[in-house]
Amino acid sequence: MRPAALVLAAVALCPQLAAAFALDTFGNTSDALAALREADTHLLAQLATAEDPRAAVAVTWVVLNRAGCRVAPLRCRVPLLQEVTRPRAFGTFLRGRWSPAWWPDGEVAPHVAMQVRAVLLGAFPDPTEGALCFHRVGTWVPPWAPPVREWRLFGAHAFYRSRRAK
Repeated sequence: MRPAALVLAAVALCPQLAAAFALDTFGNTSDALAALREADTHLLAQLATAEDPRAAVAVTWVVLNRAGCRVAPLRCRVPLLQEVTRPRAFGTFLRGRWSPAWWPDGEVAPHVAMQVRAVLLGAFPDPTEGALCFHRVGTWVPPWAPPVREWRLFGAHAFYRSRRAK
């Protein structure tokens, strides 16, 4: 198992122990912090893996916006894993059943991981203009979605701030 996957598994079990686990695993602070950054990259890339490059950047920014993050270097009010694993935060509701979009051993497309790293390094500003929500266009329009004129379209998804967030 890769170090980033180990850290993600530790965070999933107990977020408070993640930094200590990374420090104990790698023996020094800079390697531990690098592992945590890699774990965040892996998490974000898993969420965006099926997206085209522009949509992958937009999905990454929605997660960062929800967690109150700043990039270059990454600093968040809420840990990314906590935000992503919040009940019904990211996933699909199909035929009355919820399927989360993230799981610890999920695949990551290498080109998406590169896009996510670029976002975290500050190379891509937020194209969503602060979006907190998104949905696949052509499926349904959630009740919290604003009017279509306020959506930003990337790939097959519409990105926006919810009506409740205004």
